[in-house]
Amino acid sequence: MPELRVQGSRGRSRDCVLAVVAGLVVVLCLGAATSAMAWRKPTRSERSAIARAARQTPTVPNKTIHVRNIHVSTVGPWASAGVGIYFGKTLDSATAILHKVHGKWINAGAGTDGEWCVMPLRDQRDLGFPVGSSTCKH
Repeated sequence: MPELRVQGSRGRSRDCVLAVVAGLVVVLCLGAATSAMAWRKPTRSERSAIARAARQTPTVPNKTIHVRNIHVSTVGPWASAGVGIYFGKTLDSATAILHKVHGKWINAGAGTDGEWCVMPLRDQRDLGFPVGSSTCKH
């Protein structure tokens, strides 16, 4: 029969210290991951104003544009929204970048690659865009 070993108080305290350190590492990692994307959902009034601005796409007049997935930056007056533009029965998707200037949301650009480059880096990071991307030439 195998011999049972009873751990002394030193072993238990070392295990407790290791558990606390491991817990702190997990908390710090989770905090770092969430700070990279800290955007928030728009308020009801922001949602309607942002959607109205996102629909103002001069390159596609007289087309039906659906706005979804609105994210508002928590660090600056910027927002992003997914836009779906229907050409007949064909859907084309893009991302609209919106900027709040003098209390009014304006469409700062829309596209499928690099449209976020008009924003400051901290807002790009906050909204989850690839900062340091070769698409942006800062």
